[in-house]
Amino acid sequence: MGPNHRRTRIRTTSRVFPLLVVLATLISGQFAAGQLIRSPLSNQSPAIRSAVNAYNRAVELTNQGKLDEAISWYTRAIGLNPQFAQAYCDRGLTRTMKNDLDAALADLDTAIRLNSEDAGAYLNRGFANYRKGNLDRAAADYGASIRLDPANADVYRKRGHVQLLQGNIDEALADLSTAIRLDPKEPSTYTSRGIAHSRQGDFDKAIEDFNQSLRLDAKDAEAWSNRGYARAMQGNFDGALSDTNHAVRLNPQGPLAHFSRGFAYLTKGDLDKAIADFDKTIELDAEYALAYRERGYARVAQSNFDKAIEDLNTAIRLAPDDALAYGNRGIARMRKGEVDKAIDDYNRSLQLNADDPEIWCNRGYARAVKGNFEGALSDLNYAIRLAPEDSAARFSRGFAYSQKGELDKAIADFSEAIRIDPTYAAVYRNRGSAYYRKGELDKAIADFDKTLKLNPNDDEAKKGRQQAQQDKQAK
Repeated sequence: MGPNHRRTRIRTTSRVFPLLVVLATLISGQFAAGQLIRSPLSNQSPAIRSAVNAYNRAVELTNQGKLDEAISWYTRAIGLNPQFAQAYCDRGLTRTMKNDLDAALADLDTAIRLNSEDAGAYLNRGFANYRKGNLDRAAADYGASIRLDPANADVYRKRGHVQLLQGNIDEALADLSTAIRLDPKEPSTYTSRGIAHSRQGDFDKAIEDFNQSLRLDAKDAEAWSNRGYARAMQGNFDGALSDTNHAVRLNPQGPLAHFSRGFAYLTKGDLDKAIADFDKTIELDAEYALAYRERGYARVAQSNFDKAIEDLNTAIRLAPDDALAYGNRGIARMRKGEVDKAIDDYNRSLQLNADDPEIWCNRGYARAVKGNFEGALSDLNYAIRLAPEDSAARFSRGFAYSQKGELDKAIADFSEAIRIDPTYAAVYRNRGSAYYRKGELDKAIADFDKTLKLNPNDDEAKKGRQQAQQDKQAK
């Protein structure tokens, strides 16, 4: 009776919760956009008056969405008054909106040099730095804006989003809670705080925040998507599908809605529907790394390992620091029999996230298959310390002990795995094999019978039961 691979599990507790809504909520809300200057100008020079008039025209064009024309008028205002800090600030924001980020940052640097006490200039530069991917600089700029204007809820909200992207969950929660205290009517802040709670595994609090967001704006597809995702993580599949179906109806061309529904189907085990939604997500956004990752995982569950590895290669290319993508590819390679490549992927996954018990478990199992029992037991002991109620970790350590010949320890771990999950058919089969090797034939037959009751198509259990019965009759 050869080695018996672990079943593929749809993960929940160790899954990294993606930042599904941060981009949209960060772009929404207030900016330090220009206001028409209406103060008396009679005592100003003709050049200053002309600069203000040009600036006012630029503001009007910005509000009309005519960004190129607005930039021309801001430039005219600056030409008439090179010390016009607000014109630099607003031209910088307009250039950010056009994604001309280097020019935007140059304008905003000048605005701050001319007026270092302008909270709005730091706010706008923070947004430009965010758009350019300079998250540390964005957070610093938002901090400077807060010091100058500590009552602006929107700046706390934006810094909270950046903290989420950086993985600073406690700091994000603090900023988003402050934003809610200052402005309790902004729905996107609750959505973002819900994501932060989800990242901490506190799905009850997350759902409370998504509920509040939807009370304030029932047409927000992103909030429906995120609540559906959180409900899927809790195992509330009907609620998850209800939410994500509603998100798709609200925004049928939104990749997030399809991704979230795909994840709900995946956690429910409806793999074909999950893959269909991930296909649609990728059709709408070919750079959606998470969709490739989750479609790859669904394909692992379907034993379509080559296609799974293709998807996971793409996920890793798009998001090279995604620990779970490496972990998923390791599972695919392990199931394909490429044990050394699987271990390489598990190594990389653990370099990126050393706190995932499932990856420790998977590497331990792979090491046991390779006969590296010391390494296997080290990994599996650590996995169990991280997740004492994980049946797969107990099963895998039992497998390692069994391969090592320590049958009593193997049986103890298999029995503990069964206590945690009495429906885990492969554990009964492996415990039956251990009993068989010990000569305890009645216990072996009982375990093989239980395996076949749970999985009537388990050929190894059929062979094991037949062999144990023959040995019993021969006595």
